[in-house]
Amino acid sequence: MPSSDHGPKDGAEEDHGILDFVADLTEGRYSRVEEDLGDGFVRLESREAERRQARHDIRQIENAVIEMLRNSRDAGATTIMVATSKDSNGLRTVTILDDGKGVPANLSKLIFNPRVTSKLDSMVMDEYGVHGRGMALYSIAQATVSAEIVWSQMAVGTVLKVQSDSYQLSERKDQSSPPDLVRRSGEWQVLRGPKNIIRTVVEFALRHRELKIYLGSPVEIAATCFQLAATDGQAESPWSILRHDRDVATIGARLHENLGLDVSIRSIHRIISGEAFSVTPMPDQLEEGRPSIKNEKPKVPSTPMQPINVNLSREDVDDISSGVGAVVRPVADRYFANVGQNIKVRFDRESGKLLIEVQLDQVEQ
Repeated sequence: MPSSDHGPKDGAEEDHGILDFVADLTEGRYSRVEEDLGDGFVRLESREAERRQARHDIRQIENAVIEMLRNSRDAGATTIMVATSKDSNGLRTVTILDDGKGVPANLSKLIFNPRVTSKLDSMVMDEYGVHGRGMALYSIAQATVSAEIVWSQMAVGTVLKVQSDSYQLSERKDQSSPPDLVRRSGEWQVLRGPKNIIRTVVEFALRHRELKIYLGSPVEIAATCFQLAATDGQAESPWSILRHDRDVATIGARLHENLGLDVSIRSIHRIISGEAFSVTPMPDQLEEGRPSIKNEKPKVPSTPMQPINVNLSREDVDDISSGVGAVVRPVADRYFANVGQNIKVRFDRESGKLLIEVQLDQVEQ
């Protein structure tokens, strides 16, 4: 039996040859894909991810905010909302709501895996670098306490929520100061200011004036969602779910379950009554010519206070006296004093004030 000049190919070599053959026929499309996940999402083949410089560092929460904004932009969003807060334990929460193309339900967890992207043929190179490597959300998930798709619907939008430990993933210490702006050649530019979340969002908004980008606390963003739901007609978006709701409990459930916003019942009452104000998008704030960007509450015309008439019953006076005495006595003890027997309680109709007088007597040694 004649021998062959070439030994048999192993499986890897044979697969590589098939991939190269397919790549030639399809201009490289399928050789770049390890797995087609459907709905325009793919898992990139390792070599393609490396070609796109797959390493992605999330060193500060501001890095994560940029990547989340880029994701919303590349998903075709026209409106993006950024809600951010930090609790007393240093847990930073950033929730991004957008009206982009959405994420399929079966991929809501998978998109946090490495090399999963919807940008096979639309890799974006912008001022922040390459976007479309399938590594941004993976890197965010690795650097934070949690990262999840709270809600998404195809052709409607997505709500992405990230929580980070500020002691593990650093952030700028000053998160309250907005940047100073200057107008040059008719355009607003950032002049100075800490590179915090506010500045990160402002700079992104300046580069993308076609987008409406809102930034605020969860209560401010909830109020903005509530306002937009009532004024955006029949447009579908994540916040349009609030369009017909007026029940406080229902609104609270919608905000938490669908929009990833944790808002107290009291705050929801304030939103419904108009006491909690919405924010304007960053481009609109810039066009107003303010030297700094701040989420300001609009001034509400003051209304004269109507005089009230309170007739305290004997029982009311006794209840107030008893309650005040219980609070004051421990404090008085620390100063070696006794609370007098008669705590005086009266209502002053002219000032509208409830006046309470507590007599403190020195403890006899």
